[in-house]
Amino acid sequence: MIFKKKWIVTGLAFVLALGLTACNNQKVENNGQAKNGKEVAAKDELAPEYTYVANYLSFPEEFQNGEFVFSGNNVYASCYDYDTTSLKSTYVIKKATIEGNGFGTPQAIYAAAGDNYLQSITADKDGNVYFILVERPVSPDDNATEQEWNDYYESMEQNSVYNLVKLDADGNEVFKVDFTDRTKDGEYFYANSMIVDGQGRIYMSLNDSGVLLFDANGSCTGKAQLSVQGWIDGIGLAKDGKVYACYYNYSGESASGMIAEIDFDNKQFGKSYKNFPIGNGNSKLFPGVEGDIICSDSNSVSSYSFEKEESTKILTWLDCDIEGNKIRNVYCGEDGAIYVVVQDWENGTCDFAALSKVKTEEIVKRETITVGVIYQDSTISSQIVKFNKSNDKYRVTMKAYLDENDWSEKSYQDAITNLTNDLIAGTGPDILDLSAMDVRNLAKKGVLEDLMPYLTKSTVLDKNDIFPEILEAGSVDGKLCYISSGFTLETLAGKTSVVGTKRGWTVEDMIALQRKYPNADILDYADQSTIMQIMLILNKGEFIDYDKNECHFDTQEFKDVLTFAKTFPKEYDYEQEKRLAPFRLKDNTLLLSDVSVYDFAEMQSALAYFDGEPVTFIGYPTYDGGNGCLLNMKDKYGISSKSANKEAAWAFLEAMVASAAEDSSNYFYGFSSMKSIYNKQKEDALAVNYVLDENGDPVLDENGEPIVEDMNGRGYTMMGDNGEEWTFNYKPITEEEVNLVEDLLKGAKVIDLSTDNEMNNIINEEAQAFFSGSKSLDEVVNVIQNRVNLYLKENN
Repeated sequence: MIFKKKWIVTGLAFVLALGLTACNNQKVENNGQAKNGKEVAAKDELAPEYTYVANYLSFPEEFQNGEFVFSGNNVYASCYDYDTTSLKSTYVIKKATIEGNGFGTPQAIYAAAGDNYLQSITADKDGNVYFILVERPVSPDDNATEQEWNDYYESMEQNSVYNLVKLDADGNEVFKVDFTDRTKDGEYFYANSMIVDGQGRIYMSLNDSGVLLFDANGSCTGKAQLSVQGWIDGIGLAKDGKVYACYYNYSGESASGMIAEIDFDNKQFGKSYKNFPIGNGNSKLFPGVEGDIICSDSNSVSSYSFEKEESTKILTWLDCDIEGNKIRNVYCGEDGAIYVVVQDWENGTCDFAALSKVKTEEIVKRETITVGVIYQDSTISSQIVKFNKSNDKYRVTMKAYLDENDWSEKSYQDAITNLTNDLIAGTGPDILDLSAMDVRNLAKKGVLEDLMPYLTKSTVLDKNDIFPEILEAGSVDGKLCYISSGFTLETLAGKTSVVGTKRGWTVEDMIALQRKYPNADILDYADQSTIMQIMLILNKGEFIDYDKNECHFDTQEFKDVLTFAKTFPKEYDYEQEKRLAPFRLKDNTLLLSDVSVYDFAEMQSALAYFDGEPVTFIGYPTYDGGNGCLLNMKDKYGISSKSANKEAAWAFLEAMVASAAEDSSNYFYGFSSMKSIYNKQKEDALAVNYVLDENGDPVLDENGEPIVEDMNGRGYTMMGDNGEEWTFNYKPITEEEVNLVEDLLKGAKVIDLSTDNEMNNIINEEAQAFFSGSKSLDEVVNVIQNRVNLYLKENN
């Protein structure tokens, strides 16, 4: 690595018409009773008349690793056949037909010759297939030297020929047109997708936010280029038969979703429409049935109206018990039927599903609980799907408070505010993602349930198996407000000869260190705001009395912080050339290294920066003598004290934490909060593997000792602006490195990001006047004191 600066459900029909509206006018009252007297789970919302159910069938095995496209009841896949005799793969196109409750046997209708490969397949409504055939030069034979192979790979792109190929539905070639000259515009050529319009014209979306245009005979007629700052997220046909592209527009203050017609004749993007739901590189567009165009992304399926410039959500994948991040392909039939291919890389399955519209009243009723999140992520979605598939008593839904098509600092803060207001009003979700919330403030308002009684009597989680530091971090005034499945650690490290042997130091100590080494950088990329936040990150309690809602920034200690921060540049000059950090740490031109510890191997990497010299993990400066280590929670989930479904909420919460703990015994970002799983992580890290011969016996070195595997070759190389390199190769983890993690955990502190962000904004904004010289130190301190005091009074 180089760094530069089945679950299968059968028995239901697959081809099912899917209407684009799913709600009737039945109003649900607060007491959970519909006007017709039937019990429902939702509150103050329209009760859905229909629920969408995913009906599964395993996808043909040969299609699972290829690119595929649907046309009517046929699926065409660009995949490869592997010859076990020649040990070579041949790219082929195979066709299969959806027949009743399954697929017919896939049949090959095209095979590429030699080393040629296929890219970006599509099909039109008549079943004609279009793809890019890349003809590569003949590769060297098996006796070729390493240099001959290197020369071949280096020249392969330059000497490859790109062809646009059209086959009819039976695989007969209609045309093959060379367009290699149009692939030389950028650094490299890649077609993300292709679409064919009603006139047989081909639109090829590229990696550079451009679209190559080909007429019905395959001749390239030009290129339409996106004129705003952004990227194309997907292209597709609308109901009017025209091709449209959806894209992110970064030209304004924040990113926004747009869609525009691709004007073939004028080779440009035509009229654009706003408020389009963008899918993070996963948008797939199809002709609408009631709306103009259907968009599928990793969260949902929506219908969009050009006239109204608004979208209407048809369904969310989560409500269909599908993990949106595992969707590989979606297809909408002309009758509105929706098919989806779900690939689970972890389990090695690839399933095909049709979504059927079923009356909600026909579904077996389960008690419904809602998880409130700021924005949807794959981790919580995965846990919800897993729980819903295995639990016949409760069903979990999700409410995301942030519109991901309007992602900005303001919209993010608005989402936090709206969730907070819902909790206080008693209309909020049952389970809360508290990662970005002001936990202390919510706890003081009494809207967070104490989880300790639930944990104490739990048969799924053992309270004594959870690190006490994790339980302490999630507690406010003796009540357990949230629980977390895992953690990471952040701290500062320096050579012992520079910072001393004692872990933990004060703000005054950090100031003294910089004065001792005036020509050194105390930290990489440090500017005024960075230094100020580093000195305050664990010291808010020194200046804020949360019990009295008062602050004390008009002190000499805070003045010293501002004065010290002013000695640094206003903005760090990232253009300046600097030697790599390990070399500068060695000669004391860099004093401290920031360390993020998310597995035991990263502790080893952090130590390697100091080239074997003794290291002290000094931490962030504090006023209370703590070890200065930050405890970052992988997640923070609590329960609303006003939830009417607390037992159900806890059932999901404990299942989620336990499931995450089990997952952490494999690859997991961070350490498990459960000591039993953490010990398994530690055991796995300390296990020493040896190089084995063909008989499974250890290979011995010249001294007769078994050769240890070098962490399977894991490592990385950093390259500096001046050409210097620093390479690190991981070695077997030692007991000392493991113990360092546990030492850092003892005394590590968690910070409340929500409270910190609000106050940091105030402090940073006002401190700039002192840094620039437009206000005196006392003037700025007084303004900060007054503004933070006002904030505390208004928000607590």
